[in-house]
Amino acid sequence: MHISHLALVPDCIISCLLDWSDNTKYFAESSREKRLDALRHSYKNWCEGQKVQDRASKRLFSAAVLKPDVAGYTEVSQKIINATAARYMLFWLSSVAKQLAASGDEIDQCFGKSKHRYHGNPLYPPSNPHEKNREEFGD
Repeated sequence: MHISHLALVPDCIISCLLDWSDNTKYFAESSREKRLDALRHSYKNWCEGQKVQDRASKRLFSAAVLKPDVAGYTEVSQKIINATAARYMLFWLSSVAKQLAASGDEIDQCFGKSKHRYHGNPLYPPSNPHEKNREEFGD
């Protein structure tokens, strides 16, 4: 799995970060850098909440790293994200993708297979899981 975390997962991470920061569909911030910064804060908060020590560098959340050259292929160094950080980042990506799918358009709900909508900020859900359940499921 170590090789997969180094070879495949960074491509998935880059794709998600670029897609989510591409326009204001998911985040209202005015620029890609600001949307990436919102994602970075979400990732940092998630890592702190999960007590994850191996984290990707904050440089990963910059357009300079994600889109260095229009004609080139994006490659991320192990100095920016190592295999362990990539593994944990997959869990964060999954949680954000589910939240965005639940709060997005029908096509996003099909992708996330969500039947319920979360009407709060997708990156900062309620800290009390019972509050989230009441909001999601109307309890």
